[in-house]
Amino acid sequence: MQTEQQIIRIKHLLNNKSLSFIIGAGFSKNMSNKFFDWGDLLKPIITEMYHIDDEKEIEHKIEEIGYLGIAQEYVRRKGFHEAIDVYIEQHTPTISIKENSDEPEYIVTLNNEFIESADVTCHRLLFNLDVKHIYTFNYDNCLDIIGNTGKAQKLLSEIRNLQNKLEFLELNEEKLSGYLYISIEDNMKAVKANLPTAIQNDNGDYNHFIKTLNCNYPELNLFTDNISHIKDNCHIVQNEIARIKAQILLLQKHRESVYQLISSSEMLSLTDGKRSIFKLHGSIRLDKSAPYGFDGDRHCNYIITSEDYKEYPIKHEPFVNYMKISLLKGAFCIIGFSCDDPNFLSWMSWVKEVVDKNIEIRKELSQKNSARFFYIHSADKPLSEEKRLLLKNHYIECVELFNLFEGDCHKVRIIQFLKQLLPTSLSYPKIKKTWHNINKYISDIQYSKEDWNITKISEDIKFIYCSANVNRIPLQSNSDHHNRNHILQRLQSRFRRKWNAASELELMLAFSALREELLLPCHYFDDEIYNQLIGTCKNSLQSDLKCLLHKEQALTNQKFSDTNDHISPFIQIWKYLYNFDFKSAKYLVDSWKPLKDNPIDEVRKQMFKALFSEDVFENIRPLTNQDLYYSIQDYLNALELLPLISRNYTFGQDGSMNNAIDFSDEVSQIQTDCPYIKNADYILNRLIESIKENNKAIPFGNKSRSFDFDSDNSKLINSFKVLSILFELCRPLHISNIILFSIEKWNIVCDNLYQDYPYPCLFYSLQYNDEKLTKSVKDIIL
Repeated sequence: MQTEQQIIRIKHLLNNKSLSFIIGAGFSKNMSNKFFDWGDLLKPIITEMYHIDDEKEIEHKIEEIGYLGIAQEYVRRKGFHEAIDVYIEQHTPTISIKENSDEPEYIVTLNNEFIESADVTCHRLLFNLDVKHIYTFNYDNCLDIIGNTGKAQKLLSEIRNLQNKLEFLELNEEKLSGYLYISIEDNMKAVKANLPTAIQNDNGDYNHFIKTLNCNYPELNLFTDNISHIKDNCHIVQNEIARIKAQILLLQKHRESVYQLISSSEMLSLTDGKRSIFKLHGSIRLDKSAPYGFDGDRHCNYIITSEDYKEYPIKHEPFVNYMKISLLKGAFCIIGFSCDDPNFLSWMSWVKEVVDKNIEIRKELSQKNSARFFYIHSADKPLSEEKRLLLKNHYIECVELFNLFEGDCHKVRIIQFLKQLLPTSLSYPKIKKTWHNINKYISDIQYSKEDWNITKISEDIKFIYCSANVNRIPLQSNSDHHNRNHILQRLQSRFRRKWNAASELELMLAFSALREELLLPCHYFDDEIYNQLIGTCKNSLQSDLKCLLHKEQALTNQKFSDTNDHISPFIQIWKYLYNFDFKSAKYLVDSWKPLKDNPIDEVRKQMFKALFSEDVFENIRPLTNQDLYYSIQDYLNALELLPLISRNYTFGQDGSMNNAIDFSDEVSQIQTDCPYIKNADYILNRLIESIKENNKAIPFGNKSRSFDFDSDNSKLINSFKVLSILFELCRPLHISNIILFSIEKWNIVCDNLYQDYPYPCLFYSLQYNDEKLTKSVKDIIL
């Protein structure tokens, strides 16, 4: 999996709320280079114990003994663990918010002395991702401060105080109700005895109770002068109980929006449904009076020695069990570690132990695009082969950022990576701007007659390529469309002259433009050239180009160029349907198991099942969860498609057709929030109107089915785009006696396409049972 696809996968897991981050010491260095990694932290100890200060000798000693062995030896020589704990506190910087500043300004201090201002960019971006759980082995307080964990602790204290008050009031409200019941009984007895209505029993106990209650809870201000006010007092207490309950609910909701610090296993019970930062190896004490000890161990505040690591599964078993359960359920992005970091190696062993014991997880991880554990490598060169193998053997994928993000340091690449993960709704304006930038650059080269060199816009091209599957059905009549069209013209001209010199960037750009223009390779490449170009590509780009070719082969009824194992079931099903091999299509639909992380394929499967008149109503509801989808556009398409296949229509007295499943409000809200996105109905209608306007028919395709973008053939191109949308969304024209696409609209499209695409045209035309419409298509096939 290439970096672009890995980031899409990470982003999808993030949108699903199933991704957690594990943060290492390297991430704190993004805030200030005064924060230490293992080597920096232990160098003074090595010099003290072994009387060496040469860098090479120190590195040799680290290789010989190991980080944990050096820390263990220091404790052995000192005789007690507290020695290295104090050493850590004296050498670990902390951050704080500068006082008396209008805007929050973060500073780095060491032993209460100012060192420098802190750069919180990376940490801010991390928290902007709205990750539910962040785990760290770091001792410093960087995550604590930027995550504002102090606020969560304050809210928790307020909630607990209110809960104590509530418990006190509910207990006394019960007793007060008892007094009220007694007073009513006494009054009824007095009435029956023809005595004045009054309390007959001694009031002393009640008056003492009210005075005590007022003393313990003066805010109530209960009536104490007369027992006749007992009902008023009951109302006062009941109103206060209702007020406190409402306040607790409000604080609990507020608490869910901030991060809480989990620094001991006894706090794990607080994590349910809450954003949490887990300090797995101890948290820095900010002053000497703070409690000492990590997770109940009163002789160790920081996990650092080999003995600490050995005893960790025993002494801190709840932490280990919690992490293992999280590994079973979730996905993890590991950032800020080197592959020889003891913390990382320890965590990797947990991953391997959990996965090795679980057949289902192993099976899931073996499937394409289903990785759950990602190691973020931010260096400017590839990870060594042995370390890549180490990660692979522990079910972890390496994401090498230098492949995608330019920059002269780790920090710049980390910033670009985290920005890439921001919510998809923010990506569409950037897609629009990027297409404009690419087209402008290529146009400037053309008019200035400069040498062709698109490496200068490589970052833009990689972004567009990464976004192509997110922008699945884009609008075909805006400036983006014109930019893509112009780019394709320039690339087509270039490939005709120098096809054998095509670079990977050019092919990425060509694929992205074709994908978003809803076109096929045959509209752009000669078959022979295209197949040779596929052979020059690697990994995901080759797979993407092949997928376009398979789509072409299904629509034109050609033999697939690959074995079925390498062809999407979605495309194979379409080819069976276009050839009216319904038995094979039905078998493949039933056996198709779309990946859990690709819900649009699950929507497609339900559309296919509906074509076979299956009742899929019960399968629809789970697919309406927005968090499942890679992009807002896929979610919008799903909301539009699912009601069509529910077969749950009713007809009003005025003849209007209604569906029991109606997502019109959700669709309207999405289009209000994201004006760049249009639903498929809107795009289809715009294409039909465009075809109507252009009445001049031009022969579409030659022997190789390619066409020239410079020619005036928009009528034919737009007709194919209608077919392409129907293909991509598995959209029927007629289902369950309901016409979803009028015969007049389809007739306009079919007239332009049936000679070049007879099989799909016949498939759709037969849905109308119109002999005149199907006759010419049949003649072409026969």
